[in-house]
Amino acid sequence: MVVTDKSTRVVIETRGPRSHDPAQAYFVSNGAIEQLSIRLRLSGLKDGVIFFYPSAATEIPIVGTGSSEWPQDLNLCEVFGADPSEYPDDDEVEPTPLVDE
Repeated sequence: MVVTDKSTRVVIETRGPRSHDPAQAYFVSNGAIEQLSIRLRLSGLKDGVIFFYPSAATEIPIVGTGSSEWPQDLNLCEVFGADPSEYPDDDEVEPTPLVDE
């Protein structure tokens, strides 16, 4: 899917829920980044988002905006759901739900 706002065009790729197992999540994320990178380069675009659907309504959204392993010639972002128990409580900021309950 390509989203356009004035002169900005962003490719958004959706995926099924990402695994909570760190090794599996790493493998899936890298594969998704590689596939999106190829599509972006073929289309001549530079901005892309990979959105992993949450596996449960209770998951909190996590946004990854960079890694030294990601292509440096593209602007990529990764959004995925995480189990709240995996992260410390933050009383000042309420997490944004990824799905309606």
